[in-house]
Amino acid sequence: MKRVRELGGRLAPIVAITGPYRPMFYASMAVGMAAQLLQIATAGLGAWLVGAAISGTALSSLTPWLFALVIVAMLGQACSVTESWMVHAVSWRSLHDLRLTLHDRFDELGPGYLLERRSGDIARVVLADVNEIENYTSHVLPPLLTAVVVPIGATAAIAVIQPVLAVVLLPFLVAVATVPFWLGRHAEEQGRRARTTAGALGAVVIDAVQGLREIVAFTARDRALRDIARAQDATVAANLDHARRLAAERTVTGALLSTGMLATLAVGALLVTRGALDPARFPAAVVIAGAAFAPLVALTFVGGELQRIAACADRVWTILRATPPVRFTAAPEHPRPQPVVAFDNVTFAYPSSDRSVLDGISFTVRPGETVALVGRSGAGKSTCAHLLQRFWDPAHGSISIGGIPLAAFPEQQLRRLVSSVPQDVYLFNTSIAANIAIGKPDATRDEIRVAARLANAEAFIDALPDGFDTIAGERAATLSGGQRQRLAIARALLRDTPIVVFDEAVSNLDTESEAAIRRGLAAVAAGRTTIVIAHRLSTIRRADRIVMLDAGRVVDTGTYDELISGDGPFARLVQPTLQHESDVIP
Repeated sequence: MKRVRELGGRLAPIVAITGPYRPMFYASMAVGMAAQLLQIATAGLGAWLVGAAISGTALSSLTPWLFALVIVAMLGQACSVTESWMVHAVSWRSLHDLRLTLHDRFDELGPGYLLERRSGDIARVVLADVNEIENYTSHVLPPLLTAVVVPIGATAAIAVIQPVLAVVLLPFLVAVATVPFWLGRHAEEQGRRARTTAGALGAVVIDAVQGLREIVAFTARDRALRDIARAQDATVAANLDHARRLAAERTVTGALLSTGMLATLAVGALLVTRGALDPARFPAAVVIAGAAFAPLVALTFVGGELQRIAACADRVWTILRATPPVRFTAAPEHPRPQPVVAFDNVTFAYPSSDRSVLDGISFTVRPGETVALVGRSGAGKSTCAHLLQRFWDPAHGSISIGGIPLAAFPEQQLRRLVSSVPQDVYLFNTSIAANIAIGKPDATRDEIRVAARLANAEAFIDALPDGFDTIAGERAATLSGGQRQRLAIARALLRDTPIVVFDEAVSNLDTESEAAIRRGLAAVAAGRTTIVIAHRLSTIRRADRIVMLDAGRVVDTGTYDELISGDGPFARLVQPTLQHESDVIP
């Protein structure tokens, strides 16, 4: 019973997703149970009529019962069709709402939550796992309720016909009903393992599809196939364990069903020969006994799915109940904060690591100023950009805009204050114009064109087959890295936030394109606070000030001329680059 209560507790929230459709959901359950009871009544009444006819009852006496049989059968069929329509209508509407809720939840959890999880796992939750919940509400829960109501009603009907038959039948009904529980001790772990391995397989396949260009370029086909085969083997093994347990349950159920029916037939025949049971009622008793077993057999079939569905539900609830990395305030917006960015003694470690990425860093960027964050890979530069956008909160210290801590800003206001142009640009499978205008969907075509011109993207966009109306395609695979970055820059310029972070935003651009973009940015930089994360000396030289990070600490700061003329950490960092006449520092 403890396992039953635990399973019920895990599955109960699924009913909660029906939300505003719950009255219709409960009504569908009632109609479904009525359909089952009417079908039993149809079978029992039909068997009784056959028995009565065989026993020599006059046809005139049976005629009213024949009409009753037709009416009951039609009602049962009508209830069955109605129940199927109602439960599916509730299920699909509920899942529509659930997917929207998950999307809102992802927005609330933010990139900080998603960056630490594989996209394949997340996609499987939203698609496959949610579909399994529909399977529960439409195809598992109705048989579960039927398996409770119908055997009770059938046993009561048999008890009316002959109490001894009910006593003979009852132990077999109980045994069949409990098979999934006393043979399914490992079902929960099997269900969880099946879903986990399926999620891992989906993630590996998505990685292989999205990374196909790299796989081909680096002749990594064998490694990719090994990864897929390994994930597939784990999935097959988990599902075979599940199938073996399910086969055992069905074998035992079939044996109990056969024994129960044979016992009912034998005892019923004995009662008939002794005159304790009317021969006309004997067929009805046998048919009703079979009807009592039917939903319990169905329970065995769907019972094998319960643990798997519970595992799917657990994955959905894990997201719905996850604690967001940050919580935004519901306070009113602050009027016109100055775009002064200040990091004050900021320390931070990612949730999945105990090592601090930032260790007490402090620096300020004033309006109209461009500050370059410089340092070796892993120094903490991109982490500063993530924290400024408040994907996470610092463990210690504070980050403020205009003297106001980030935590005091409502989310929408913070997003209107800060834009980021990342190195790895994501473009949606929609038009070029829509991709540029994602942060300002009401932008006019002229505004979009001006932003593209400032980002040195107008010329290549006009050369596309449909210009600004060209569909970017999945992951914009037909565009070069430099073209994608120019679109991302246009996207940020169109949004026109007072603070812009360029995280290696020109790393894929040639020198001529970078110079053109720099001229465009200069035209709109007045009053804008700009943070540039870069390894290119051509970009770093033009910053008003440089802040160098090393192992999460600020180790050097000043203008390019000040730092290069000394013997500090920055000068030592760029010296090998200058000696080799390169433009990219390590």
